Amino acid sequence: MNLDITVSMDTCFYYLAQAISGWNIYSPEAKSYRYYQHSLNNVSESQQHSIDAIKAILEMSLDPRRVLAELYTGNHDRDEAKQITELARLLRDLFAPIWQESLSELEIWARSLKKMRLKSFTPSMQQIVNFLGATSDPPAPPVSCNSRHICPQFS
Repeated sequence: MNLDITVSMDTCFYYLAQAISGWNIYSPEAKSYRYYQHSLNNVSESQQHSIDAIKAILEMSLDPRRVLAELYTGNHDRDEAKQITELARLLRDLFAPIWQESLSELEIWARSLKKMRLKSFTPSMQQIVNFLGATSDPPAPPVSCNSRHICPQFS
């Protein structure tokens, strides 16, 4: 399996949307939730409604991590992923400054990871690919920005 390390704005956006919803505030999400709650200013009433609705969808989902995997990979097949996609549109303005602030650091991380010898991680990464629903082998889909992203998480 070849690893394709990239940075995806859409994946990071959906990570932010789920993180600020607070649907799962256990580690590591708790750190992101606290950071974003502290960082976000001027959340409008309609944006807060979207955040609350995203939380409700994820909490009521039978498989919320699969819904998130669809959002992160751009495969919005489930109704829940489609609903979150629509609701999250209102959150783009909240995301833009965080993206601008984080992009250069994310690119540095991506370059550093590309330089690493990741062959020893292949079995673990294949398990992640399998968990996220990839079924074609060979060739297995590359672990890429569309499925495993470097997204801002802050301590």
